[in-house]
Amino acid sequence: MSFLRKSRLSGLGAWLALAGAASGAQAEGYGTLRPDYGGLYAPTAEQATLQGYNQNWNQAMRELFYYTPQGSRLFPYSWFLNLEQKNSTAKFIDPAHIGRFGLIYDAASAGKHDGLPIGFAKDPVDVPGTGPWVGMNCAACHTNDVTYHGKQVRIDGAPSLADVGAFFAELAEAVKATRLDAGKTQRLAAAVYGHPPTEDELKAFVGSYQTVALRMEGEMWMRTPPDHAGSGRIDALGQIINALAVFDLQKPFNLRPPSAPVSYPFLWVAPDLDFVQWAPVASSPISRNAGEVLGVFGDTTFTAADPKERLHSTVLLRELEEFENWLRDLRPPPWRKDLFGGIDLAKAQVGKALFDTDCRSCHHMPPYDRPGELTDPKDNMKGLRFITIKADLLKDVGTDPLYTHNLITRMTQTGSLEGVLGPMNGKPVIPMPGPIVPAAVFFSGAVGGTLQQAFVDQFPDPRERGEKFLEYSGYRFKPFQPGQPPQSYPEVPETAAISLKAGPLLGIWATAPFLHNGSVPNLYELLSPPEQRSKTFWVGSRELDLKHLGFVATAPLGGPAMCGNAPLFQFDTTQPGNGNGGHVYPKGQTYSHEQKMALIEYLKDPEALIAPK
Repeated sequence: MSFLRKSRLSGLGAWLALAGAASGAQAEGYGTLRPDYGGLYAPTAEQATLQGYNQNWNQAMRELFYYTPQGSRLFPYSWFLNLEQKNSTAKFIDPAHIGRFGLIYDAASAGKHDGLPIGFAKDPVDVPGTGPWVGMNCAACHTNDVTYHGKQVRIDGAPSLADVGAFFAELAEAVKATRLDAGKTQRLAAAVYGHPPTEDELKAFVGSYQTVALRMEGEMWMRTPPDHAGSGRIDALGQIINALAVFDLQKPFNLRPPSAPVSYPFLWVAPDLDFVQWAPVASSPISRNAGEVLGVFGDTTFTAADPKERLHSTVLLRELEEFENWLRDLRPPPWRKDLFGGIDLAKAQVGKALFDTDCRSCHHMPPYDRPGELTDPKDNMKGLRFITIKADLLKDVGTDPLYTHNLITRMTQTGSLEGVLGPMNGKPVIPMPGPIVPAAVFFSGAVGGTLQQAFVDQFPDPRERGEKFLEYSGYRFKPFQPGQPPQSYPEVPETAAISLKAGPLLGIWATAPFLHNGSVPNLYELLSPPEQRSKTFWVGSRELDLKHLGFVATAPLGGPAMCGNAPLFQFDTTQPGNGNGGHVYPKGQTYSHEQKMALIEYLKDPEALIAPK
């Protein structure tokens, strides 16, 4: 990816920052730059451990990614650390218990960060009555450990296989159990105060706890899908709209079940893409990242009586920009020959020829030298180039339609936000067009209005605010014309709500299962006709299936279906939203076994065939 990053990081300061990160990684023993790794750092022998992948991050960088807050407020921090499990006096945050949900810990930072799992962070604000809160950041859903024949490695930026829905449900049950059990309540109060509470202290704590507990129980119920989503999936868009339109707006009629779970995308190369979401609806990095925060327990003030008090939020703009900058340095996980075996380059060359003919028109790949694979630098105010995402109409790709169907058929009451908000992407603010609008319009307006207010709140100086808005938006604007308002680039496709993205497949070997809803267990099946794909399979195993390029998708013979102490999830493709049809390419042709294996060989390391420069 180095050839692309040099072109899009304009300015001496940005280039020096990237060069400094690379040289620092070398100095700390993270290997030497080798051209046969396509510009990636080759790992040293000492890295064949849990931290065995060098993706251009050192341990300090990983910890920043794992534990930096973004503005999410899930539960009061000291309460979270001391909350008991539902049917036990053991702590909810006990690693063995947290591991039941597939959440992971960072062994290299043991003893720091109060024992939080990866992706949980302490918010900096001391909230009256409760103190600081714990929240989630993007690392919770975009970090994974994988295993192969007894060896375990960390993949940063990879889709998590955690069952976040089960975690939310169990946390709500533990909170409820404490609310109903005087003994649990008193023990929690004692742990929070650091001494047995006085009568007045206990009364005050119970009042605060009941308020927070009732809120959490209701919000978690609102996030619970009618059918269990399982490992590695969540209806992110449905939950964000629920959080904004039901919880924050206090409009219960806006509630819809989060019934179309999707897999988490991988994050390497994300800053280089013109769109990131499965439905390509936001090109601006700060808008998509702010939407993520609002979906994972970020607070807003939509219903304040004074209109001037509306739209304020807990979103942390500087921290979100830091995350985006860190991800610019994150490299796709290289194929480890020492762990997984070498690549048959002759077979990979056959696979590359097939890919270039049949797949690359949608899945653009390095060296991005075909027309249309990179955006035109003349259309960007900084001359930056981004990898073009192909927005494929759902009717053409033929995959399960529930995700897009839910978005385009949902309507939303605007309530107190009518006449206040407007769309994102740098366009002029316009009022919400009525008391009831399409959910996509509400989503764009609610996030956009909140984001604009966050810039006002966090950058009081108008000049700095304007500079930061352009910077945090990735300069994704067309060159300014005198007398004209700024316009976004790339434009959001008019068909975004009924389209699904197709992007580069670097590091795809570490990101199964596949399709937007995670309904196909490995690449071999994805390259096969739908009738030959598994109707049911198990998700949650971290053991790589390198033959088919996925994870092991069968339950152990004669034993429980577990990965460590986390239960596996049986994926049933006959359930609503779980269909595994579609993506039948190339049209009118079925690959032979040999062709599939050649494509798999190429996709193990697509950059291996790029000639060194």
